[in-house]
Amino acid sequence: MRLGLAPKSYLYVAKLNYRDLPTLSPTHRNIAIDVLIANSSGKGEPGAQVTGWLDIPSADIDPFVGLTDSNGQVVFKALIPKDSHGKFCVVDVSKKESGYDPGKNFQTCFDILPR
Repeated sequence: MRLGLAPKSYLYVAKLNYRDLPTLSPTHRNIAIDVLIANSSGKGEPGAQVTGWLDIPSADIDPFVGLTDSNGQVVFKALIPKDSHGKFCVVDVSKKESGYDPGKNFQTCFDILPR
């Protein structure tokens, strides 16, 4: 993008949630975090880089970075202690020639509750 020009479109978090996945561990659970990135026309945006942070006090987890698929979705997976609680947040969305507009987000963070 050249300096002084506005991005052709903006990106935002259109959907954000998590779900449990099967696990054989009696002490841990697998979760999948689903993130949908849309563009200014409301369609899923393929190829956007999404950075997320999972804050679980009892787990050592690095930031998540992934690219959205052809539908604009990226899925992050984590193995966390069963009784843990914490928070997941999208901290950045980027794609060449598109700006990220956090003000348009459906939501940016959510709590992960013990099960």
